[in-house]
Amino acid sequence: MWWLRELQGVTDAFAASDTATYLYDEGEQGQPCFLFQRRGDQSFLSIVDSRISMARLIPLGNVWSFQPNSGSLSTPVFVSHS
Repeated sequence: MWWLRELQGVTDAFAASDTATYLYDEGEQGQPCFLFQRRGDQSFLSIVDSRISMARLIPLGNVWSFQPNSGSLSTPVFVSHS
């Protein structure tokens, strides 16, 4: 159920602004962060290093693009890998 609260937070942030950021970092040792970003009609999900537990990911910089307002479910598109 905790993910439902987090996804509601993403929805609220995206509804409030055309440029929004929502970071979920549960702080568990070894767990990554989930960074949701909105830039106009584009939205991005990145899996990044934890700022709380200092967990490091290998590889870093995975980014997927999705369209939350499209009215239909679609497969997220991989954007980049740094």
